[in-house]
Amino acid sequence: MVAENGALLYHPATKEELLLAEPPPARFSEALRANGCEPISVGRVIVATMEPHQQLVLKTIQHFGLELQIIFNKGSVMVLPPGVNKASGLTAALKKMGLSPHNAVGVGDAENDHAMLKLCEFSAAVSNALPALKEAADWVTPADHGQGVAQLIERMIANDLADLDGKLTRHHLEFGVGEDGPVCLPPFGPSVLIAGPSASGKSTVATQIVETIVQRQYQFCLIDPEGDYENFEQAVFMGGPKAAPQIGEVLRVLENPDASVVVSMTGMPISDRPPFFLKLLPHLLQMRARLGRPHWLILDEAHHLLPAEWLPPEGELPPDRSFYFQGPEKKLNLRAQNLILFLQLADGVDDETWEYHRRAGGYSRWLRDSIKDTDLAATVALIEAIPKVDPLEGRRQIRVAIERDYTLPAAGPLPVPGAQ
Repeated sequence: MVAENGALLYHPATKEELLLAEPPPARFSEALRANGCEPISVGRVIVATMEPHQQLVLKTIQHFGLELQIIFNKGSVMVLPPGVNKASGLTAALKKMGLSPHNAVGVGDAENDHAMLKLCEFSAAVSNALPALKEAADWVTPADHGQGVAQLIERMIANDLADLDGKLTRHHLEFGVGEDGPVCLPPFGPSVLIAGPSASGKSTVATQIVETIVQRQYQFCLIDPEGDYENFEQAVFMGGPKAAPQIGEVLRVLENPDASVVVSMTGMPISDRPPFFLKLLPHLLQMRARLGRPHWLILDEAHHLLPAEWLPPEGELPPDRSFYFQGPEKKLNLRAQNLILFLQLADGVDDETWEYHRRAGGYSRWLRDSIKDTDLAATVALIEAIPKVDPLEGRRQIRVAIERDYTLPAAGPLPVPGAQ
């Protein structure tokens, strides 16, 4: 919980409190009370009252020579240290959780929500919000107050707000100018392939896209087989002519949402580059499933990393052939476009969801109808038919059955879906 308008973090599970700023001296609130400022509320850091006491608050700040700011919230008058607001508090909370503002959705209704909504990748205002906030938000909910928040949550559960992508043009990455104006890419969208003959400008376009990603503070992991990005100062450089990159070190750097990585393979034999990438890829996919980042996975000279002879027969399945973890009440809608994502999501979903699909024979049906592997489907059907099996053991048995035929993590994961 980000409390006191960004001045305090509170963890409900542990009851831990973390002050993000120093509170005003006690004499400040005492002077306000002595001069008739009522009602007044004093928190861990915040001091709050109501209009029209803002002039008294300002005079008291000046009287004591304090460095404090006044923030309004629909009639409330809040006093806080400078630079403290909901955006600063949310930034601190996200950092503790290893998350990025680019994976955050914000919703608000008043003056003190502006900075927070600007920070979040997607911003919503409930219908009773102040006009200025509704003008700045990406979407205004049809309903007001808590019902508006519920509508936002329902759309997040339904499709991760994909139907509102068109409202997020403020985040589009501009990397050139065409006949009809700026050429842009949505930061979250389909994969991008840059192709063409030598000296056609592929590297120039790619570099411009990467620089734009850096400017907008999206996290990326760039796989560089030929050392073309060795002088790119906006990312942590790993590997190089004298040392092969280490997967563990790459992942440790990426745990910081503010850090991007260039993985150089120039110190590796050409024959070792595809297997290295195919070992790194599952870890990156797991991180994306857990944290939503790195936001961009950039493969330079992709033919060195995924030569034709390495590709397995199944690639990314279309939506109508993908598996969807939804659960008995369809509270989830987690799409697995291929086997590696299926196994990753299977490890992460709750036991109720896992058992619902197992008992319904959903896994074997998908393997038979979409993956077109009747032998594997038959094996999994036997596991599904076990009357009582521990969910953890059921997952393990199905994973063993799949990995018996598909050596996914080590030598042949399916292509990453939706990764730039």
